[in-house]
Amino acid sequence: MTHPDPPAPGQLPAVYMELGEAIRLTTAIEDVVRSTAMAFQADALAREGYDEAVLRVLLCIRLAPGGGIRAKDISVQMVKSTSHVSRLIDRAESKGLVERQRDPNDRRAHQVVLTDPGREMIDSYAPYAVNVLKTGVLSALDADEVRSTLGTMAKIQRSLEAFIAHPRATDDDV
Repeated sequence: MTHPDPPAPGQLPAVYMELGEAIRLTTAIEDVVRSTAMAFQADALAREGYDEAVLRVLLCIRLAPGGGIRAKDISVQMVKSTSHVSRLIDRAESKGLVERQRDPNDRRAHQVVLTDPGREMIDSYAPYAVNVLKTGVLSALDADEVRSTLGTMAKIQRSLEAFIAHPRATDDDV
């Protein structure tokens, strides 16, 4: 996606120049996330038997401490609605890749766990996922750029988390 150049100075009040810069940055971040997802989707489609959306669910479960995770936690990781993730879990469950089990820490809740075929599927796809990331993301950056980008993203994340915790705290700056 191309990002339009900002208007010439003086065409808009200064606040819009700041707003435009922030929007271009967040849009660029969203574009990278979207393109990464599209790369995984294209790769999964090119490989018979893989469903990218289900693979993402399987990966969340595989990386979960203890091997089980709640659907709502998968939805947070995938940035998808709980109902969308529930349908993906249903799809994976119908293929025998996952099963729902009572959460040992909360009897009212369920955790989603991998079955042996689900573990085999995500383990067989993991090398391809690494290749997608190496080819599509890491090949564009050297090691210092990766570290710098990770540091920058962490700073942005901390700043956003602080704002979310206290959204009106910066009103004095306006």
